[in-house]
Parts: sequence; C-alpha cells; structure tokens
Amino acid sequence: MAVKNSDFTGASSSSDSAACVDYAISRGAHIINCSFGGTGHSQAFFTALQAARAAGVIVVTSAGNDGLNNDVS
Repeated sequence: MAVKNSDFTGASSSSDSAACVDYAISRGAHIINCSFGGTGHSQAFFTALQAARAAGVIVVTSAGNDGLNNDVS
C-alpha cells in the first residue's frame, strides 16, 4: 500500500508520519519504509514505531537524506 505523509511541497510533520505508521499497522502492513529526513525527536513518532514493533511490523528507515555526515552528526 502507498501512504503519503507530505504535502505538495514535500513538507510533512512528525505527527503526519506517526499517523501514516498507525494507518499502515491498522491495515495489516508487514513492512513499513520510512524514507524521509528529519533531525528532531518526536514522541508521537517514537510511540508509533513502538506500536509497529509490538505488532511485529518491520520498519526500514533511511539515513543521509539531509545531506549531513552521519558519522559527525
């Protein structure tokens, strides 16, 4: 299933991302790909990821979408 968490400009919020993860879990997803950038902590998104883990869903994430050196930052 495709679930989009950004608007027409590419902007999204962590609460939108959390809602997408929750939606995918509720629709029976087995694997969720979270390929988007961001540097801040979001409790809502963290809670959604915990729910995915508890449901046995594999969550794949990206690294480096923001063009930063992950070894330094």
